[in-house]
Amino acid sequence: MSASLVNIHPHTENPVQSIEPKHVVNAEEVSQFLQDHPDFFITNEHLLTSIRLPQADNGTLSLVGRQSELLREKQNMLEKALHNLHSEAQANEYRSLHLHRLAVHLISAHSPCLMLQTLREHLCLNFDLAAALLHLDRRSASVQALYAQCPELDFESNIGSALATAWESLADLSSPQIPRNNNDLRQILRRHGLPETGSTAVIPIYAMRTIDQASLSTERLGTLLLIKRNPQGFSPDMGKLFLEQISELVSASLARLSLPSV
Repeated sequence: MSASLVNIHPHTENPVQSIEPKHVVNAEEVSQFLQDHPDFFITNEHLLTSIRLPQADNGTLSLVGRQSELLREKQNMLEKALHNLHSEAQANEYRSLHLHRLAVHLISAHSPCLMLQTLREHLCLNFDLAAALLHLDRRSASVQALYAQCPELDFESNIGSALATAWESLADLSSPQIPRNNNDLRQILRRHGLPETGSTAVIPIYAMRTIDQASLSTERLGTLLLIKRNPQGFSPDMGKLFLEQISELVSASLARLSLPSV
């Protein structure tokens, strides 16, 4: 009898060791599961009553409400980015249109005098500039020829001999630049009655053998200085393609109007 009683009892030796440790689900696994099963709360709606979400001022926020809030925030960010892209596209179209018109005016000019006058007038009128100042280097044979053709253009009286050093500092820039304001630039702005807090863009003008970019000469004819009254009108982080195009247009126009080759 005792043997039979022993045989009917379950085996209970080392009961603790026979139980496997329970796996603890972490937040990453839950997140991955919900991504893999986006309809989970549709088939398990009863769980929504036990989910705890951040509270708003007027009470607990529902899951759908929280999702809607996140989607609205994302939509606002996308709309803002789209608006910025649209504004930049409009600005680029505006610059492209007026650059084309500038090129037409420069091509239509029959003398370097008329071309330079048209250049400055067009830049100020259509690119919202306070001034477009041009300084030519009298040491250049091409510039001497320009003065011979256009004796009415007295550049020296416009810039003043006291500004020679300031302009020479700009001649060190071999490519179009949007420099940070410095004493030389402030001196030029002050001389022409412009706000010293304005912003500027420097465009070098070169002599060219042909219009082909590969034939650019190393002879520097002068410097074109574009000035905006707004301190943020030109900023150092802006692109320089527009300035490079103006430099090539003016250089090519001067070459076309029979300045001597170098």
